[in-house]
Amino acid sequence: NDANSAAWAERCIGASKGAAYSIMITLGTGVGGGIILGDKLYKGKSGEAGEMHFKISTDKRRKCTCGAWDCFEAYASGTGLKITAEEMLNNPEVTTYDVVGGVKAGDKKMIEVFEKWQNDILAGLIGLTNIFDPECIVLSGSMAEFVDTAYLEREINSEILVQPTKVYKATAGNDAGMIGAALLALGK
Repeated sequence: NDANSAAWAERCIGASKGAAYSIMITLGTGVGGGIILGDKLYKGKSGEAGEMHFKISTDKRRKCTCGAWDCFEAYASGTGLKITAEEMLNNPEVTTYDVVGGVKAGDKKMIEVFEKWQNDILAGLIGLTNIFDPECIVLSGSMAEFVDTAYLEREINSEILVQPTKVYKATAGNDAGMIGAALLALGK
């Protein structure tokens, strides 16, 4: 799992270096994840832990790539941003580039779309934080560059039931998956 390997790279050399408990979320076309618990990569019973296919709605509004309805990925991914924009703007031709460009240009409608998408990410991160009580959450992937980590951190910490957490952008780079896989192999 490339997201698990990237989470390990972030733990060893990146944004979550030194954190014994962390979660890494990869925001791209889809959403991936990796979880570090007690300085160990959490793999689950079958080695597949960290899949970000948990429900954040029961409305059956969005079919996810996994086949289920209303998964975190269906809302928090770049694809989720496009769908949010299509729904809010009633425009099937709108792209994520249109949204990001509109936000940079100060377009109020695009800002509303972006804020809705970012709050969908927030909803998932609040749940993950309450479940795993991490020291930090690391956001990586092509869509992570656009999120406001200070906003997410503030909002997460205002709603969670566990101790406060930090939110960082990944720093291990585009090769984090390969680096993490190598580091995991070296550790065995």
